[in-house]
Amino acid sequence: MKLKSITRAMLLSIAAAGAAAPHANAGSKVPPVAQPAASKAQRENERLATAYMADIRAALDAAAAAAKEDEQDFPATPEYSRNLYDFLYEAPLYEKLVKATFALGDVSGGALHAYYLSHVPKQELIAKLVPQAMKIVSPELAANMLKIVREPAYGKRARIQLAAMGGAGGESGTLSAEEQKTLVRIDAEPAALKFRKLEPRLEQLVRSAVIAARSELELKLASEALAALAKMQSEIPAAGASGRPAAIHTIGFEPWDQFIRASGNCNNRIALAFHRYNKDLAELKYFELVKSVSVVGRQNYQEAAGLIDKAEDALATALTALDAAIREREREVRASAFARFPLFRSQQDGVTAGLYTFAGDLGESYRNMFSAQRRLLAYLEQHKEQARIEGGKLVFEDDALVAEVNELLKRVTETAREVDAVVDRQAERDEAAMTRARANLEKAAK
Repeated sequence: MKLKSITRAMLLSIAAAGAAAPHANAGSKVPPVAQPAASKAQRENERLATAYMADIRAALDAAAAAAKEDEQDFPATPEYSRNLYDFLYEAPLYEKLVKATFALGDVSGGALHAYYLSHVPKQELIAKLVPQAMKIVSPELAANMLKIVREPAYGKRARIQLAAMGGAGGESGTLSAEEQKTLVRIDAEPAALKFRKLEPRLEQLVRSAVIAARSELELKLASEALAALAKMQSEIPAAGASGRPAAIHTIGFEPWDQFIRASGNCNNRIALAFHRYNKDLAELKYFELVKSVSVVGRQNYQEAAGLIDKAEDALATALTALDAAIREREREVRASAFARFPLFRSQQDGVTAGLYTFAGDLGESYRNMFSAQRRLLAYLEQHKEQARIEGGKLVFEDDALVAEVNELLKRVTETAREVDAVVDRQAERDEAAMTRARANLEKAAK
């Protein structure tokens, strides 16, 4: 059997790709942002992932070894196939083993097991088991065991046992004296005795099939979650431009949906905060009125200085909203089912730190730009008698003044570019996280 599984490390890698933040400059793109896991946490993720995969491989190897014992090649007649299918369907093997198998390394708090039971028909798995079970259970034994499992007392005992295990299909109750007497007779029948001998091999058969089905389901859900995150991030720029929140694309599996919503809500809050910031700057006519040519031509030095102050105040409001969005994301992520997994929380702490670093760097780069603009404005006001506008250009008679102003203009340009660079660096980190997640999924699918 080809082993397919999504590891814990992959889950965390995908989870790292869930944060996005917009650029506050008017007309700029709104790239996604994420922080990769710390190296120590990543090493621990890989260690646990290796142990988890070792558990699965051990179960599969045991099933493979058991399947080779006394294998026979019985003719697959329609009656034999039908009896074996009905026996496997009605026997409690499936219900007994599914929950235990899904509990192995599960970080979803049991949600994966519940999702499997509600989305993957039992008939689908049983149909896959029949060809393999034919190598273990003879046509005669299949027919006899089908009669046994259809005995009311046998079925009642199985349901009581399932209830005690917390398995699906269980029921509370006790066996009457007559039912117990019937079960003593059933358990002594040759077919029942032979079945008990084969039962461990059948259990391994079911367990390996459930492991494979679970791994396929994990891979499917992870792929859908990654696609949903990528689609949501691709729509954030439009939210930043229009002021209308981007759609949050959930997949119907609550643990992933909790994380997708947390990321989506954060992205939208940040995008809308900077949409409002851009709108504030546009209403101030900031980019028009603080240009050197405009200031010298209008002689509005004090007005321009006031505009820079207002722009910085508006930035502070936007950064406060960004901080609130990050805090809310952290709260929502910690309330998710995956937060039961300590390394997931550690990973998300790294994402949160990355978002705060982005917010701090973005605020600092903007303030550096505002500071450079103030220095230029003060210099222009100090030398306003020597400056004039000709042909839409700023002109000074003194070459030394021209050199000074050009240096100040250069600094304004550099600080403005650094605002872009802060966002671009984060975009590169996020793209790297998405690339790693996609690579992990592709590797697991092979």
